[in-house]
Amino acid sequence: MKHVLIIGSGLQGLNAAYALKQRGVSEITIVDSAAGPHGASMVHAGWIVPAHSEPVGAPGMTRQSLKWMLKSDSPLYIKPAVHDFEFMSWLFKFWRACNEKSYSHAIAAMVALNEKTFQLFDSYAENGVKFEMYKEGLIMAFLSGRNLEHGLEHAKRFEQFGFDTPKVYWGAEARDFEPALSDSVNGIFHIDHQRHLRSESFTEGLLTWLRDHGVTFASNTSVTGFDIAGGSVRAVETTNGRYEADAVVIAAGAYSGRIAKLAGKKLPVQAGKGYKLDFHHPPTRLTHPLSLHEPRMAVTPMGPYTRFAGTMELSGINTKVRQERVLALMRGGQQFLRDWPTEIPSHTIGSGLRPMTPDGMPIIGTLPNVRNMTISTGHQMLGLVLAPASGDALAELIVTGKTPAVLEPFSPNRF
Repeated sequence: MKHVLIIGSGLQGLNAAYALKQRGVSEITIVDSAAGPHGASMVHAGWIVPAHSEPVGAPGMTRQSLKWMLKSDSPLYIKPAVHDFEFMSWLFKFWRACNEKSYSHAIAAMVALNEKTFQLFDSYAENGVKFEMYKEGLIMAFLSGRNLEHGLEHAKRFEQFGFDTPKVYWGAEARDFEPALSDSVNGIFHIDHQRHLRSESFTEGLLTWLRDHGVTFASNTSVTGFDIAGGSVRAVETTNGRYEADAVVIAAGAYSGRIAKLAGKKLPVQAGKGYKLDFHHPPTRLTHPLSLHEPRMAVTPMGPYTRFAGTMELSGINTKVRQERVLALMRGGQQFLRDWPTEIPSHTIGSGLRPMTPDGMPIIGTLPNVRNMTISTGHQMLGLVLAPASGDALAELIVTGKTPAVLEPFSPNRF
């Protein structure tokens, strides 16, 4: 394998390039339509939490999403697009997948993929990728005691995969454990042995490492087509010329479906928009990352700033920032955190498009009609935690030509 071309410089593309370099691939080119990593790869919550290896679509989500879908400030907002057949078809398949059988299957498959996650992150640091990583675990915080009990029962289902039972703290004990919590918080439980990182440090660390190891980046370069003959891709056509390659990887996030269509494969990938707010010099310092249950959002301490992240907006591929969704994140912080400010730091608002599949599982594997073209997308809200393992398994597939068993549930052939 001489030359691999990767489409997309987000988390999946960068991690795939790193894993290919570890396996001795000499020439790697990463092309991206933007100037560098962007979108969901830059606005995530920074969690490395295999204990949350689950799809968005859970049993009962159909009823809940119908209540939420028309409220533009709800945790899940769906903007109906009745004239968009692909979107409506995707939505129907999503609702059909919100059942126990599909949910359990997705959890088992993603937990298995995450088995090497901590080992891989540690190996990155050992091999010279510089980034900030922390190991304080994750706090799940609740305003309602009943919601906490339900959340704890849900967390216990992961015990079968070897995860510890979370420890519960009520009332004042919860605030002793995490002093940043407000008096409105009824209780928490702590999931130990989980991690988080400062998001941009990991992306920048990978970019630096890859450049130092000879990876070429072609920024502001959009893919326009492929030269495919005899079931094999020979070159990628772009706005900046033709790139010949021995293998091609599609890792373009929410845009991966559009690019796969250029290669003759239709894949149901929709965009799930998420938002982030960064508070520099926060008035209240967190000691742990938090999952705020009722507003379905994340709060993560990232060195000098605190990041709010969350919400899921299904409204197609667009970068429009809806102010009401930003305000929803702000309200969640004010409910759960002590002495939190009321003004939004406008210069630190951001959004990104998560690639979403209807069954809530990534698409990782070889495109059925092109033997030397692979894809890695559809990681929904688990893009960071799954990225090293996805890249490692995909690199094995590309170099050996054999699909690792851990990737079989994620095959593009299931669609």
